[in-house]
Amino acid sequence: MKIIKSESPFPVDVDDTLILYEPIAGQEEDYILVKDPYEEDTNIRVWPHKAHIKLLKDKKSRRSKIIVWSQSGFEWAAAVVKALELEAYVDFVMTKPHAYMDDLPATEWMGARVYLPPDSNYKTNI
Repeated sequence: MKIIKSESPFPVDVDDTLILYEPIAGQEEDYILVKDPYEEDTNIRVWPHKAHIKLLKDKKSRRSKIIVWSQSGFEWAAAVVKALELEAYVDFVMTKPHAYMDDLPATEWMGARVYLPPDSNYKTNI
């Protein structure tokens, strides 16, 4: 058994959260290439969502355990973390859960969803 020793785990999705599939105005040249783990010799062009990456780094600096997941699978999540050079900030990578078992609905125990638009003015120095 592995234990996440943190009172503040912070799960972060990949697609349209850490990366975007379309650039925002003024950032067309800021793309990165992610090696597709499912198709050999294929790279996928994506744009870093700078505000969310900054938030992930801020949460890590406040001792959160960072869990990155993707509905596209753990291999895709890991490939994006590597392409964004976030390995030092991410504690765990996994496939996004498709279900959970609990006596309460998530709305009763889970905090608010955090979403910053791609053009957010959340201070990004990355």
